Amino acid sequence: MRKVLTQVIKAILIIVIGYFLVVELRRQNFSPMAIWQYLVNADRYFYSSLAVFTTFLMMQAWIWVQILNRPTYHLDSLKGMVIYINSQFVKYMPGGGVLNFLGRFYLTSKEGVPMQRQIMTVFHEGVLLVLAAAVYSVLLTYTLHWIPFIGVIGMIVFALLMYLYYDQMSVILEKLVHRF
Repeated sequence: MRKVLTQVIKAILIIVIGYFLVVELRRQNFSPMAIWQYLVNADRYFYSSLAVFTTFLMMQAWIWVQILNRPTYHLDSLKGMVIYINSQFVKYMPGGGVLNFLGRFYLTSKEGVPMQRQIMTVFHEGVLLVLAAAVYSVLLTYTLHWIPFIGVIGMIVFALLMYLYYDQMSVILEKLVHRF
């Protein structure tokens, strides 16, 4: 029964995705030739930005696998990166913000990763994204002359403290998340 239900859910998702694709393509007056023309006439900035995007997506996937494997679990790096990258492409579909995580949970569960480990990985991923955004925002506000250089020094000190005490803080935060 479970296998039938899984197949039905997959079929429904494929139909929904197909429906939204057809509707959107009709709405945009889709022309495969227009896409081909754009790709042929695209300049070096388009292709270099595509290379940068691909590089950083792969780096982000590798970091996710390292977080997932810390300290006791071992998922093959290539398999983990494929799971992460495939789950990221779902973001660009309707409802993709949730499907991104659900797809990742589903695929990593198929590999035998316990759900508690996956939830902690998503938590750590969120913490690192917030830290990256904080660093970027401090540097941006400094370049716009909205904060003095002492703000950049404060950010560097904060980053060093986070680096030095991240393991101790993550143990406390993991206990809180497990309790929750």
